[in-house]
Amino acid sequence: MRWQMPALLAIGALLGGCGGEAPTTTPQQESVTMETITGQALYRERILLKPGTTMQVVLEDVSKADAPAEVISEHQFEVQGPPPFAFALQYDPAKLVENHRYGLRIRIEEAGKLRFINDYHVDPFGGELDQIVLKGVGQ
Repeated sequence: MRWQMPALLAIGALLGGCGGEAPTTTPQQESVTMETITGQALYRERILLKPGTTMQVVLEDVSKADAPAEVISEHQFEVQGPPPFAFALQYDPAKLVENHRYGLRIRIEEAGKLRFINDYHVDPFGGELDQIVLKGVGQ
């Protein structure tokens, strides 16, 4: 019985040290300041799109030749009514590299099939974002 008491006290002390309360403070998270690219996309055809049609706007790093573009940010939403379609794309400026080239890719899909896309380079930081003309694809 003599050896049991010290052993029980030692086990109790070890288990007591394992418990305790969870920390009351949360780890510091860096706040990310997002910036927004706004513009309007349109197509020239005189048609209305079916309900459920979506538009996807993607900010890409297109600096590397013969390599896929790196996606920086993307946003997809349902379009409603006639064009032009306004968009707002948020991105983290910390992901941009000073000497790289960036582009916007815009596509409209109806029932999962591509209907319209921009077929030219769109500079996301240039002043030509109010009238991005999308081209229809063959059906």
